[in-house]
Amino acid sequence: MPMENGGPHVSIVTAQVDGYGVELERTFFLGYVPEWAAAPFAAMLEARATAFAMALPGRFSRRSIARCER
Repeated sequence: MPMENGGPHVSIVTAQVDGYGVELERTFFLGYVPEWAAAPFAAMLEARATAFAMALPGRFSRRSIARCER
């Protein structure tokens, strides 16, 4: 069955590897990404960049340290 431009299209693959259940899921668009999907994706990329900038070697949060001290 051919896929049409736009989307979202979802691809899901499941398998069992060494006794563990695994799943791979991808959502994608063909040809163009509609505005209703582009805006949330841009917000996610901004949040991701902020999180990566905060996650530096040797940097710990108070909450993480408190969990380790229990």
